[in-house]
Amino acid sequence: MMLSSCPNARLCALLLLLSACPVVNSTTPFSDDDSKPCTLIADDDVYGVGIRYSLYFQWAAVLLATWVAPNDARFARTVTNIVTIAVVANTLKHPVGNGSVVVIEWWIVILNTFVLQLGNVPFSRGLIGASASSLGAMLVLWSLILFVNCWVWFRGADLGKKEGCDVKIWLLFRAFSIYGSGTRLAFRVLSALGAAAGLVIALCGIAALGWNMAIAFAHGNKEGDEESDQPQGVKAAMLSTATVLIFGSVAITETEMTIRSNNIEFAEHLGSSGQLLPFVLGILTLVITAGTGLRNLLTAHPLLPLQIPSVKRNLRSIPTE
Repeated sequence: MMLSSCPNARLCALLLLLSACPVVNSTTPFSDDDSKPCTLIADDDVYGVGIRYSLYFQWAAVLLATWVAPNDARFARTVTNIVTIAVVANTLKHPVGNGSVVVIEWWIVILNTFVLQLGNVPFSRGLIGASASSLGAMLVLWSLILFVNCWVWFRGADLGKKEGCDVKIWLLFRAFSIYGSGTRLAFRVLSALGAAAGLVIALCGIAALGWNMAIAFAHGNKEGDEESDQPQGVKAAMLSTATVLIFGSVAITETEMTIRSNNIEFAEHLGSSGQLLPFVLGILTLVITAGTGLRNLLTAHPLLPLQIPSVKRNLRSIPTE
């Protein structure tokens, strides 16, 4: 019934993603198995393999969209916002003191929902204006993540601690013990600064959402009903690509290294429904972006940073009967 009422593939993907988002208590406790006492048990519903790869594919979609489908970055950003809401909501639902090592779980969450998305902002005035609602929602989510991160380091650093077991997080390609006094002090300072920045980011996000609503009310159009007629220049596209690549590469590498360093075990494999659906939807986002990009290249779409007029000329030169 839901799929039959979908007007297009993108809306279907969003509805499927919403239905696939789990609603459970999230935990990352130490194993009760005496043979592996310092092994952490993963929360598959927050950072399982399918959910992580879904975010990675959406990151790749934004990277691709920068050059071949600038307006499709809004769709990838919206999908990412939905996954971020689900991941953060699941993380925040569990009661404090339930045995979960809060720092390690939240570190993976902040890498995947904040650091991975830091470059997901266009450097073109036209595209920023056309993406006001998705950007505003993303900024509000970022501010929430930064606020919670401050609480984690000041109040939750010892939650789930087990005598004789160390927990490490990766930062700038180096592992740090979360129980080290120097590490804890540094992250408390950084989290406090992040919370202060989060206030400014929240205000910017709310302003963007309000501005988009005002424009939509005044003109009777929703975001994305009309494409911006100001293409992103090559320099802006290169700057966007560089930021997406840098932040994304760091986030993905440090997420996977943090999981490996702590011997985190996962109960769900990629074939399970809870992981397969987000994984497929991540691929779908990338495929939709690639398809739109191919069409834009063949028709020499005016919004592309690099124009290829020869493609259009070749199409026009094909004889017709």
